[in-house]
Amino acid sequence: MIFDTVRLRKSINQIVAHIMEFALYIDDPVLILKAQRDLIKANFRLLRLIAVPSLLMAIPSVFLYSAIERHFAANRSNVLTLPMGRPLPPGVVAETPPVRILRTHEVSWRIRRKR
Repeated sequence: MIFDTVRLRKSINQIVAHIMEFALYIDDPVLILKAQRDLIKANFRLLRLIAVPSLLMAIPSVFLYSAIERHFAANRSNVLTLPMGRPLPPGVVAETPPVRILRTHEVSWRIRRKR
């Protein structure tokens, strides 16, 4: 099995236990330093456990990202801020009336690409 849930749960429990040691041994700097050392080791064990599944999920994500981006980017709104007096660039449509920022002499619109 690629994802060993028993070892994963054990590693997470060890991390929580080491964090709880900080509150329990707050008056003993030596034990706090040991808890910190053990916490770092437990974090590395957790990272080692999740590295392979994460890489396996990253591979299809790389290929799917461009398709998902194309699908959702066409319907995405953005905010465009320009100096006062400049018109909207061609190829965009304003979804909202302009918001004027007098202090900075700028105008902002929520825009969308023309199809």
